[in-house]
Amino acid sequence: MDQGQQLAAAAGEAGRLFHFLLGLLPDWVQWTFIGLGGAWLLYLGATKLRRRLAGS
Repeated sequence: MDQGQQLAAAAGEAGRLFHFLLGLLPDWVQWTFIGLGGAWLLYLGATKLRRRLAGS
């Protein structure tokens, strides 16, 4: 169980670091990163759905 707590602490630390670095950027760059991340997630979901439908 100790390792699980360490992994959670490391993930929290990485999240704080990401938010800190993102906060240093101008707003338009932040929104661009958020938009690109959202587009990437939509692409991955569409690809997964397309493969699932093609396999049926």
